Amino acid sequence: MWALRKDGKLGQFGLGSLLFLTFFVALYLSAIRALVSLAPGVSVEGWTLFQAALLGLIPIAISIPFLLPMLDAILWVAVWLVKRFRKQ
Repeated sequence: MWALRKDGKLGQFGLGSLLFLTFFVALYLSAIRALVSLAPGVSVEGWTLFQAALLGLIPIAISIPFLLPMLDAILWVAVWLVKRFRKQ
């Protein structure tokens, strides 16, 4: 039952969701570390990485209101295409 997730409530945050979130956090932080290490004359320290990570979150936060409606539209176009070609 636990492998099929039949024992949990609908929308419950599970271990798989936590691992998926951890993957994206690690991907983001490794990209920040790579960008900071490419900058000439910048030391790769904890405080510098923290500042770069916070500055990197600003464009991400600004782009969310634009990306979510666009991704929703792409999803519904995909649903429409699947339903259209399934009938034929």
